[in-house]
Amino acid sequence: SYQGNVQKQAIIEMQIEALEQSIDVLKARVEEGVANELDLNRTLAQLKQQQALIPELSYLQYRDLATLAVLTGRLASDITLVEEPELLSHEFSVSFTKASEAMALRPDITSALYQFSQAYSLSVAASKALLPDISLAGFAGVVSLTSNGLEDTVQQWQVTPKVEWSLLSYPALLAQRDAQQFLSEAAYSDYQSKVLKAISDSELTLQRLVKQQQQLSYADQRFNYANKAFGQAQAMYQEGQIPYLELLDARQDVLIAQENAVDSTIASLQAKVSAYQAFNGRWSFELNNL
Repeated sequence: SYQGNVQKQAIIEMQIEALEQSIDVLKARVEEGVANELDLNRTLAQLKQQQALIPELSYLQYRDLATLAVLTGRLASDITLVEEPELLSHEFSVSFTKASEAMALRPDITSALYQFSQAYSLSVAASKALLPDISLAGFAGVVSLTSNGLEDTVQQWQVTPKVEWSLLSYPALLAQRDAQQFLSEAAYSDYQSKVLKAISDSELTLQRLVKQQQQLSYADQRFNYANKAFGQAQAMYQEGQIPYLELLDARQDVLIAQENAVDSTIASLQAKVSAYQAFNGRWSFELNNL
């Protein structure tokens, strides 16, 4: 995003330069009475429109630096990035191994599953509290009838049952069980919602990825055609077939097409990052186990 905004600012500055050249030509033509002030005012309006984009792009670059500062534990003023225009032309494909497993291991899904399991176990424990607690204490051994030895012995077994039941707290136990069951159902609903949201996010992310790839292809084609048109306009101007203003318009078109191509490139790269983020369960799971 930062590198893209740097390139967009450079393109807009070239657009401003082209518009300023057009304005100088138009002013001279208006003074000579060849052109009217309508074209001049429209060009001035375009110039101010482009100039208004410079502060916005400066803010976006600072926002990107601030985000990187948070990720790296530093201040934005301590980060200096060099211009790397080749970064946007770097090709990398999106591929997933065991996508369903990566989806199941997403942190939000595993956390919701843990909450549901915990709530359900507490619900079972609350239900068991309603049952009586029965325990058996047993004894087995031999008893000597005389103190002179073991000639006369009698085997003895003793079993003492013990029953505990909190009858007096039975209504409270019922209320606790019902409340815990409601919490268990709520945890299951939350788990189900997290799973559905994860599936929806993954589907939307993949659709966005396809859309951005198609738009990037069209944006690149538009830039190529605009660039060819500008080359033709230069040749025609040198031969005297078109006026200087048409040459400037052709240059303006190629700069706008180039800016649109940069926007599409940034959006395409961000769509790929979002796709990996939607299927981040596997690498997040492996990272947590380091």
